[in-house]
Amino acid sequence: MSYEDDFIWEDDNVGIEGYIVQCDNLEGETEKAYLLTIGPDEYWIPKSQCQLDKKSLELILPLWLIEEKGLEDFVDFD
Repeated sequence: MSYEDDFIWEDDNVGIEGYIVQCDNLEGETEKAYLLTIGPDEYWIPKSQCQLDKKSLELILPLWLIEEKGLEDFVDFD
């Protein structure tokens, strides 16, 4: 079984390269973005720039978006 078999990817970005951010809750979504609770705050994340596993709430984001949203504290860069 591959790593991706363990996930239920809900978008077309399977294979996006980036870092995993653990979300606390999926608050809502629109056609183009997810509203996610990460730590104490809510963030709108564009679906076109991420990969979200709705089962585990693991989000894969590119580094530039992590920096833009100020999510560096929620990423294990090791």
